[in-house]
Amino acid sequence: MGLNAKLDGTWTNPPRRRLAGLARITNPDGKVLVLLSSRGMTWLLPGGTAIEGESAVQAVRYQIRRKLRLHVEVGPAIAIDHVSANPVNGATEGLNIVFDCGQLTAEQIASIKLPDVPKGTEPEILEYTFMDHQELLEKVPQWRRAMAAEAATIAKVGIPYLEDGKPVSNRAA
Repeated sequence: MGLNAKLDGTWTNPPRRRLAGLARITNPDGKVLVLLSSRGMTWLLPGGTAIEGESAVQAVRYQIRRKLRLHVEVGPAIAIDHVSANPVNGATEGLNIVFDCGQLTAEQIASIKLPDVPKGTEPEILEYTFMDHQELLEKVPQWRRAMAAEAATIAKVGIPYLEDGKPVSNRAA
């Protein structure tokens, strides 16, 4: 098409997509921090959806500060997961980017404080814990489980790219 290509609707009015920044944060024993969400009672990596104009890095910093009262240094992306739209529940297609946010000290772990909840409302996060690789495989939902496992075993070459939580590779299996 070259430089003279006309912009069609995909350039000027792209489909709605969600972007999320998630964190792989470990304790001194190498276990990964996960949060129990009151939405669906599922274990999730810390982080969340970016608002309009916010990057995935900004989203992960903000969400961790809001949900855990922690400041983290956001390191390199270690997994990217393309999540398909779900017409059943109305969820839009999106990208979840997992960043390596390092290891917390014992003092930082002791300082974690879940947000106060206004009277009569349900908390977004019920609790937090640290899980080893096996616990992640058993307790984190499938679409996040593979992402968490990939993030926990950082690839030797490149960044793991996932679709709906499953690694995608052109290499023969």
